[in-house]
This record gives sequence, structure tokens and C-alpha cells, in this order.
Amino acid sequence: MSEKEKEDDLAQELDAILDSYDKNNEVKQDNVDEEQIQEFLARFERIKVETIRPTMEQVGKYLEKRGHLYQIKDKADIHEDNPSITMEIYPRTSNDVPIQEHEFPTISFIANN
Repeated sequence: MSEKEKEDDLAQELDAILDSYDKNNEVKQDNVDEEQIQEFLARFERIKVETIRPTMEQVGKYLEKRGHLYQIKDKADIHEDNPSITMEIYPRTSNDVPIQEHEFPTISFIANN
């Protein structure tokens, strides 16, 4: 599969998720079907495994080559309220310049259902 085909497939998957999100926002929460929620969470999990995590790992390995550290935190249980995956980046600093935890760059993908 070519890179263009992969990008097109990813775009279709993201469109389906975003369309589902938009549709669910139009419906009151108590009207949302449990099956729809589970379908959304399953798609989130698949995209997380196939695309998000590998991309985070690739970026993290590049950062390590430049002397920085990273950590990926995967709240993987799709039965939790809001499954997520988060990448925290720990920039290299000089010995006399500490970085506070709230200053670490972070990117998160969260499935709010």
C-alpha cells in the first residue's frame, strides 16, 4: 500500500470518527445507543494502535537522538470512561535549569464518549 493510499485510508477513518462525533453531539446523551459508543471506542482503539502510538514512538526515537526523553502513557482499557494515549516529552536542560512537571510538552488523544 502506497503512502498516499495510507493517508487516504487514515483520512476516511478520521472522517468516520469525526462524523460520528458530530452526530452524537446532536443527540442527547441519554439517546446514544451503547452499541454506537462501543463502535466509536473500537475505532479509537484501532487508530490508536495502528497510527497514533507508532507515530508517537517514531517522534520519541527522534527526540532521543537529540538528547531528550519521552514517555507514552496508554490508558488502554476501552471499558474505562475515557480511554486515552498521551506522550510526555522531557526536554534536555542544563544542570542548573530544572523544569517543572507542568512545563513538559504533552500531546493526548482522548476518546470522550
